[in-house]
Amino acid sequence: MKMIMRAARRIRAFGKQENGTVTVESVIWFPIYLLILGLIFDATMLMMGKTEMWSIANDTSRLVALGRMTESEAEDYVNNTLSGNRGLVADVTTSGDIVSTVITRPFGTVGSIGIINSSTAELTTQSFYRIEPTS
Repeated sequence: MKMIMRAARRIRAFGKQENGTVTVESVIWFPIYLLILGLIFDATMLMMGKTEMWSIANDTSRLVALGRMTESEAEDYVNNTLSGNRGLVADVTTSGDIVSTVITRPFGTVGSIGIINSSTAELTTQSFYRIEPTS
């Protein structure tokens, strides 16, 4: 009986100890911190990809508006300039005195670790420029 009482006291004493509680909490929270960091990284990469697309669309529209490129040359320029261009669709059109460049590419072509992921989602950007008058 004394042995059972001693074992019960040891178990109670062990339960009251606070050594290692920080370790338990950090083990529980660590995956959540990693998930948040992954989400931040993926969102940043998507925004950088979108910004790169917008910049190239803007440059392309401007070059066509200035008469330095034709529409087909502009589409080739987009395809050759944009990084990770698998699945990229570039459409450069002139309507009246407006040049429009539309670039669409799948999420998967933007470098990320895959926390924000979709097999059907696409990034799209548009740029419009008025054609410069010729003198």
